[in-house]
Amino acid sequence: MYDDEEISHQMMDKNSAMIINNNNKDHFHTVNDNDNDNDLDHSPLIINFVNVDNQIQTSKTPPNYELTTPDSFLSPNIISSDTSEYLRFQPSHLLLKENVLYRVKNVLVAGTGFLCDAYDLFVINLVLVILSSLYKENSSSSSIVSTGALWGAVVGQLVFGFVADRVGRRIGFIITLTFIIVGAFGSCLSFNVNPNFNIFAMLALWRCILGFGIGGEYPLSATISSETSQNDTKRGSQVAAVFSMQGVGIILSPLVVLVLLKICGPNHTDLVWRLALAFGGIPGLIMIYFRLKMKETTSFSSRAKLAKRKMFKLIVTKYWKTLLGTAGGWFIFDITFYANGLFNATIVSLLGFGNPVSDYDKIYNTTIMAIYLALLGLPGYFVGVILIDRVGRKRLQMVGFILLGITYLIMGLAFDRIVKIQWLFIILYGLTFFFSNAGPNTTTFVLPSESFPTKVRATCHGISAAAGKIGAVIGGAAISPFYHSFGLGKTLLVCAGLAFSGFILTLLVVKETMGKPIQEDDDDDIDMDTIDNETLEEFK
Repeated sequence: MYDDEEISHQMMDKNSAMIINNNNKDHFHTVNDNDNDNDLDHSPLIINFVNVDNQIQTSKTPPNYELTTPDSFLSPNIISSDTSEYLRFQPSHLLLKENVLYRVKNVLVAGTGFLCDAYDLFVINLVLVILSSLYKENSSSSSIVSTGALWGAVVGQLVFGFVADRVGRRIGFIITLTFIIVGAFGSCLSFNVNPNFNIFAMLALWRCILGFGIGGEYPLSATISSETSQNDTKRGSQVAAVFSMQGVGIILSPLVVLVLLKICGPNHTDLVWRLALAFGGIPGLIMIYFRLKMKETTSFSSRAKLAKRKMFKLIVTKYWKTLLGTAGGWFIFDITFYANGLFNATIVSLLGFGNPVSDYDKIYNTTIMAIYLALLGLPGYFVGVILIDRVGRKRLQMVGFILLGITYLIMGLAFDRIVKIQWLFIILYGLTFFFSNAGPNTTTFVLPSESFPTKVRATCHGISAAAGKIGAVIGGAAISPFYHSFGLGKTLLVCAGLAFSGFILTLLVVKETMGKPIQEDDDDDIDMDTIDNETLEEFK
């Protein structure tokens, strides 16, 4: 993902020479000091090693050595005539260190955008509390602002998933972050234009722009992280680590607001919400430099291009069942996840934050509560990173759904008694976050990045993510009225039923992708018996 100078320097054994093998496995090119620049203009895809008598080793690397250069580094822009300047070999303990550094860089470049996403999506809840105290607007105005980014995200997920598969991952990754930066800074400058276009309307507009970029981060972050993973056995943890930045962003949003409240005080809350929104663009502003330095992934560069019409035909005719599993699981999960917001009033009461004296106290108490809730959910993200390559995506998602369903079931059946036992209620409430983040919240993000071929990978991830956001909208529209009509206990029973249905869907439809090469379907995703000659021409 990075420029020439960032490639791991490695020390080559004197008795070994390196050869580069292109797609044609019968063609080998030996690299030596006499090679010309033009000889290396072809994209190297496979690197093997031979000893001086030209006997190919059974291993792709010399004994006790390991090639750390990721596939996305192997591009004609990187390999030059002075190959030894870029490809050397080091003892394995130094390679391990550089592998770790590469994975950290990859997570930061892809994950910082996701941190911005989570921060911007969750900080608005605190900003709306401040705005309601300053402008005394009705709930409909707040609803427009809070849903603006959500609808923008749905469109962004669909659009940038398609853009990533048609134009490229790199250019899409730069554009999405640009929208996030512009949307974040634009939001903080919102003001009243006239009675028909007030500060809430302007803020909603900027939030739509912000959400458009946020939505694009979903398919792009997952796809790029998956395609640049150096090891199939650790690919899941790398993609999950990118997603775990969501947890960091969620806890960062109330911490930033808390610091601003302490600095600005009760008389300058207008400055607090503006600075809080502006902060969401700062990490992206820093990270845009590194995204500009990125190289296109080898998976995308070497793909067979598919026409738009044939692209969707391929998805519908061959991958509909896989898409049903990835999109359906995400859709169901986001409906159930909405139920966690129904606990807020109860948590406020149990934590002693009820009946604030002033608007400032209400803002402060809401911020403190948000910190507690973020802390409850944070461990689950990291447990998901640890378990996903050990347990497997499908099994982890099934276990997460079943445990989440059991927790909702217990709370629903005995809600009136449990709510009176403060410590028990908080523990069970925390478990809903833990099982969600360690299970389906993480796996629904990872699975689409591994379940589809390169040609449609980002598109299908975007469709899956959009299904999740639509599930959240439906959850808000359907569960909230049900809650007001039948109470929280019965609502939790409905959520339990949805969680169990997510378990069944995962069991029957979702395929396990743990440890499997990400490109294994790329060569056989064309059904020669069902796709016509026109389609075959499009693949050229």
